[in-house]
Amino acid sequence: MKVKKVLVVEDEADTRWGICHYLRKEGYSVLEAENGLVAKDILQKEKVDVILSDLRMPKMDGAELLKYCRDNKNQAIFILMTAYGDCQSYCDIMSLGAYEYMNKPVLLDEIRNLFKKIEREKQ
Repeated sequence: MKVKKVLVVEDEADTRWGICHYLRKEGYSVLEAENGLVAKDILQKEKVDVILSDLRMPKMDGAELLKYCRDNKNQAIFILMTAYGDCQSYCDIMSLGAYEYMNKPVLLDEIRNLFKKIEREKQ
């Protein structure tokens, strides 16, 4: 599987812009949303390969978005980012079916390397 289309869900505009800008420069098609509700609307219209989502956001957080995706059989690979990581939240998120859990601030090269790992594993 080649990662082509990515949905970035992040409530902090500067962080979202930086990640999206980097991914576009790397050749990915990128959609963006400021919270889980906006992401949910996008996912009803668009098929994406990877969802890169913040955990804590207003209106609908990353865990709720992950549950929505799994309940609706969305096959996108789900990666959660958080600045508030702890062992319990890691276990909770991974048990919901997240592919990976990244601590913020996220290094852009780390995202690229993770996408390459996904591509190797899904071939």
